[in-house]
Amino acid sequence: PILSNEDIASMQTWLSNWMKREMELQKSMEVLHVEEKIDFEFGEVFFAGKIDRVERDSTGSVTLVDFKTSKKATTPGSSQSDAQLILYAHAWSQIHGTLPDYVAYDNVRHNERVTVEINPTIVQRELSNLLGPLSNLISGDKDSNPGFHCSWCDFKSICPDKK
Repeated sequence: PILSNEDIASMQTWLSNWMKREMELQKSMEVLHVEEKIDFEFGEVFFAGKIDRVERDSTGSVTLVDFKTSKKATTPGSSQSDAQLILYAHAWSQIHGTLPDYVAYDNVRHNERVTVEINPTIVQRELSNLLGPLSNLISGDKDSNPGFHCSWCDFKSICPDKK
């Protein structure tokens, strides 16, 4: 079997916990979009993707949410390779004319959401940090690490080595 009984029981537990948290969260926010398709440009490259969920809370603040089910909990911007939510915020701004107020990883398995406030200074700083690696990838000057994870990479649309 693909999953053991222990794996299934574990998944049922974290999914049940997430559903309880989700029900409580939905009392104070509105889901604006699910799987919001985004096409955007950055560094003269066109990207396409989907934002898992866009929410608006009772104060009108907008949050872009990406759901994660990995074994390790994720914090937005916790590593230099974590460009996903910054690129989503940039895309949202290009499409809607304003940045979201927050970005968040919802770590389903760990029953936690980690939310980070977004502002133009943060986005510009993080985007400028991506220009060098993006340029290296386009020019072929950077060794890539192709594998099964290519389907999740923010740069898959331009990577010459994607699988």
